[in-house]
Amino acid sequence: MYLRFEQYKNKMGGKKKGKGAKKGKKKGNDTDPDPQEKNFILQAEIESLTQKLIMEQEMADRSKAAENEKRHREVQLDRLLEEEQNRQRDIVSDMTRQYKSRFEELTDKDKLLNREIDANNVVIENLQDEYAKLEQSKQEIEKVKLEEIQKLKKQIDDMSQEFATMLKSTLEKMQQRISEANKQWEEENDATMLQHFEKTSLRSS
Repeated sequence: MYLRFEQYKNKMGGKKKGKGAKKGKKKGNDTDPDPQEKNFILQAEIESLTQKLIMEQEMADRSKAAENEKRHREVQLDRLLEEEQNRQRDIVSDMTRQYKSRFEELTDKDKLLNREIDANNVVIENLQDEYAKLEQSKQEIEKVKLEEIQKLKKQIDDMSQEFATMLKSTLEKMQQRISEANKQWEEENDATMLQHFEKTSLRSS
């Protein structure tokens, strides 16, 4: 369309030169176009402006389409960003909930274990006290038994000594009595034998 308009201008420029060679006929109206030419010029300008408007409209449409595409992408990106933020928020919330739940569980377990440890420590202390008392009682009993054993042993030794002394004395007395009895028996037997001999001798004479 621009080319067509330029061609027309060049054509009209050529005509102007031709008319300039004939200066004697018309002086004021040689450069004015006739209605047909003017109509052609106006039509060419209209077509040029229309083409220019179409091109500008196409550019505006492309720009608007690009803007719409940009907005659409921005909306998609915002939506994806929001979805990602929501997903991250849900993950963080779930992890926080799990952490709190696990922390509370471990805290309760730690408290329970500490209570059990305290209770076991009390039991251990009681058992240690009881063991110490039993050990002390055992030592006291063993001491008493040892004293009793030593006492009984001394009594046995004393009784054995007394019995040995008494037995020795008794044996000595018995030996003395036996010796005295033997002596008396011998004396009596000798006297009897002497009397018997004497009687026998008298009968013989």
